[in-house]
Parts: sequence; structure tokens; C-alpha cells
Amino acid sequence: MDHETQRLLGEINRRFYTLRAADFSATRSYPWPGWERLIPELPERAIDRGLRVLDVGCGNGRFGRFLLDREVALETYVGIDSSPALLEYARESLAGLLPEECQLILADFLTSEPDAALPFGHFELVGAFGLLHHVPGHAVRRALLRAMARRVTPGGLLVCTFWRFGSIERFEPRVIGWEDYNRDSSDPVDTSQLEEGDHLLAFGGSEGPPRYCHHHDDAEIASLLDASELDVRLRFDADGRGGNLNHYTVMQRSA
Repeated sequence: MDHETQRLLGEINRRFYTLRAADFSATRSYPWPGWERLIPELPERAIDRGLRVLDVGCGNGRFGRFLLDREVALETYVGIDSSPALLEYARESLAGLLPEECQLILADFLTSEPDAALPFGHFELVGAFGLLHHVPGHAVRRALLRAMARRVTPGGLLVCTFWRFGSIERFEPRVIGWEDYNRDSSDPVDTSQLEEGDHLLAFGGSEGPPRYCHHHDDAEIASLLDASELDVRLRFDADGRGGNLNHYTVMQRSA
């Protein structure tokens, strides 16, 4: 995938999260069931001194809120997102609940190298929940996995989810054909540059701007996990009506 196509796909999502941030955040106020399975996996530091957390693509901050509601002690929480509106919802949700050194950062690793866009530091938990399907281009996804892995301290965890919408029948009506999109767009996407698994989805079946979403098959997930150079500790499916909406991968850096 060339840089121009990556830019256009990123613009599609920026437009969506600018225009539909309130609607999107309203449907994302609850914790994912799969997060409960992560609690027993957290490093012991979470009990002793507080956990250092990097939440990449934090959205409205609901994972941070989940940790606090489960009484997970936090030494620091750093949330990063490219949507100013969603970060504002995160500030409202987490106001007065986090230590002073916690941060919510506006940054976009699609317009610069992921390693330069992510905050520096070492964290016991780096999470990317509901993020990777919005990252255009397999090479960029691999670079992002490597960048996140570099921030994991020895003994710490990198947890990623892969949204498996492409294998769930009820999402089929939401798919918008690229030809239909290009017909009405002032910035058409060169479909020859798209990768297998690249789709446009309507939000909740409603009219309005679509989202660019990528469905990861098993082969690509394996390639991305390999890019992290971390040990795979746990994999499981969870969330959604059938308990299979997201595929979780828990990776660990050797102590």
C-alpha cells in the first residue's frame, strides 16, 4: 500500500471520528468482557506499587476507567489518541480519578513514524484495544507493533485485540463497496493499492461517513505477533453476542 492510499484511509477515519464522536462514544461506555480475563495476568507490580499503563488508541478512556473500577492501582496512565473529541470525553470520564502524572495525549502515528509518535517510557502494560483494524497497511501495523513492544518493561505485557467483523454474518450489510464510495468522493481511493481485508463499514447500519476497517486473518495475526518479538502468553476470543467479536493476544517481555 502506498503512502497516498494510507493517507486517504486515515482521512476517512479522521472524518468519521470528527463528525460522529458523540455517537461513537455513547456506544462505548461499557467495559469489554474480555478485559476481565486480563486482570489475573497483570504483573504483581499492580498490587505492590501501582501499574504503569500505556493505552494506545484510548478513545474515551474506558479501559482506564475499567482498571480503576476494578481497583487496579495505577502509578501512571498514559492514553494516546488522534481524536480531540474522544480525548475530551476521556478527560471527563477520568477527571479526579487518576494520579497527577497521568496524561492524555493527542497524537497520530499514521502521519508520522509510530516509534516517534508514541510517548517514550517503559510500561508494565501496553494496550491496543479496538485500534489495529483502523491502521492502514500491513507494514505500518507491523511497525506499530514493534514500537509498542519497545515500551514494554521486562516482565510486562503488550495486549492487542483484533476485531473479527469479517467472519461475523451480521456485519455484512454494513460493508460499503469501494466503487460506491469512490463514485461520490472527491478523494477516491486507488483500489489497486488496497490489501486483502480492507473494508469500509457504515456505523451501526446508519447513514453518514463510513469507517475504514481491516479484517485480520490468522496468517496476518501471526505475522504481527512475530513483529513484536515478545513471547505470546495467552490468546482467546471474547466480546460481542457470540463471545467471538475480538481476538485477544497477550504478549510478554522476558524478565
